[in-house]
Amino acid sequence: MEWKKNQEVRLNITGTTAQGAGVGRLEGMAVFVPLTAPGDTARVKLVKVAKNYAYGRLEELLAPAPAGWNRTAPNSPSAGAAATGTSPTPRSWS
Repeated sequence: MEWKKNQEVRLNITGTTAQGAGVGRLEGMAVFVPLTAPGDTARVKLVKVAKNYAYGRLEELLAPAPAGWNRTAPNSPSAGAAATGTSPTPRSWS
């Protein structure tokens, strides 16, 4: 399927970038979505679509990840993976 800008999709977030954005896949294409965490299921609007990757905007969090992930501004050490590449701190440890 050909994905287009402004198309809304349902996406399972499976990882994070070093900058803290969530990452999911659409038919093998990586989609980067700020303010999401691994384990989230989200309704995402595609805002930029390239051949092998896309950027999306979180429209609705359909099913949040299990407790333990902080959702703050992208590039924040507590959003997804820290800028240093370490794992986020679970809320219960804060």
